[in-house]
Amino acid sequence: MLNYEPININDKKIFEDIIKSKHKDNPEKKILNNGRNIIIEAYENYKDKENEIEKINHDMRIESELKNALIKTYESNGKVLSEMKNEILEKLPLVLQGTCPYCMISEPNTFDHYLDKSSYPEFSIYSRNLIPCCSRCNSYKGDKVLNDIGEREFINFGFDKLPNYCFLKIEVKNINGHPSIGKIHLKFQDENRVNKVITRHFEKLHLIERYKKKIPNELSCLYNELKLNDTITVSKLENILKKKISVFEENQGRNNWLVCLYRGILENKELLSDMCQ
Repeated sequence: MLNYEPININDKKIFEDIIKSKHKDNPEKKILNNGRNIIIEAYENYKDKENEIEKINHDMRIESELKNALIKTYESNGKVLSEMKNEILEKLPLVLQGTCPYCMISEPNTFDHYLDKSSYPEFSIYSRNLIPCCSRCNSYKGDKVLNDIGEREFINFGFDKLPNYCFLKIEVKNINGHPSIGKIHLKFQDENRVNKVITRHFEKLHLIERYKKKIPNELSCLYNELKLNDTITVSKLENILKKKISVFEENQGRNNWLVCLYRGILENKELLSDMCQ
């Protein structure tokens, strides 16, 4: 998991370019043009309230005609919008250009509306509301970012500041010298708003279950790699793991599941000894 700077794109210009790109006989051109001030105000409101996004309410001035035009504009994915999506991807950290920020497992092959376009159509084509992610996370997330009591259920890595310590714990067991998955859980130093969002994020996206499916292959590959090295020692193995942790942590954050997996192996001294025999 990795924080990144909010994407900085000239959304006002994008909106105006989308209007200009529509044919003069297209009824959506007039509808969007008439709603321009409302939409620009909504963009400013979103930007101002990113750190308390739960407080953003749908702008009731947006009637069905404008709502449908906004959603249709997104779904038609015209040239201006397509170029904006490419710009969003290009401005992400390199690792997130190829990895979904929500799960850090799959490739980002779709865009999620952090505030869904059906309930918040004013943000249908707003860059800061568009999160590149994998289709599985997008499907699990669905249309609701708030639960029934108004609490956010998903991290937004552009403005939620993750703890600067390791909260994802992956224990690795020793089964006759073979590494095996142990307990995977979250452990926070305190209870605060962001940590509660992280907990709900993991639950709603089924991340622990998904990590459990990915980990056996990683453990098997590491084990087989070590068995090809007849001269491996505990000290050498510890150095290998520390280097892996350092590289992945720098690029993907200290709570990336691979970082936490290697850390779990490193902490099991009995396993390290048996793997080197």
